[in-house]
Amino acid sequence: MIHSKGKIQYGTITIPYHIVKSKRVKTSEIIVESDKVTIRTPLNKSQSDIEGIISGKASWILKKQKEYKETIPQIIKPTYGEGSTLPYLGRNYPLRIIKNQSEYNIKFCDGEFTIEMESSKASPAKIKKIYESWLMERARPIFKHKVEEYSKKLDVTIESIVIKHLKNR
Repeated sequence: MIHSKGKIQYGTITIPYHIVKSKRVKTSEIIVESDKVTIRTPLNKSQSDIEGIISGKASWILKKQKEYKETIPQIIKPTYGEGSTLPYLGRNYPLRIIKNQSEYNIKFCDGEFTIEMESSKASPAKIKKIYESWLMERARPIFKHKVEEYSKKLDVTIESIVIKHLKNR
């Protein structure tokens, strides 16, 4: 895999982008985020071809970045400590940690997460594990409902639903 950077001028705006070349990629794709543009291409794609792709999609890229900044609330990456926030259903909610309890417990009430746990085990890694476990429990009924709804529309039968935490997807 080869990584590099580039930038292209579109009117008065400079669009910086990251290039990721890989032998696993068969066609070029542009990934637009609110503050970042990445183009994934096959190894044999030339720099001029990449610039042509970016310049051909420049107005679309700028439009997508503007949409991201206007419509998507910024989810703050949690630190899993006192005073941090945790994302839930597209919003950030404050986290309060109550120490000196014998067993852990997580609650979401009145727009706030509360985690009760032993003070000796109140590490960010443990809090993250508790939160992600709670989140998976809440996701299952939501996903089940949506899968049932769409399986009827698509006239397909679903045998099982598997929820996984994937680092790269």
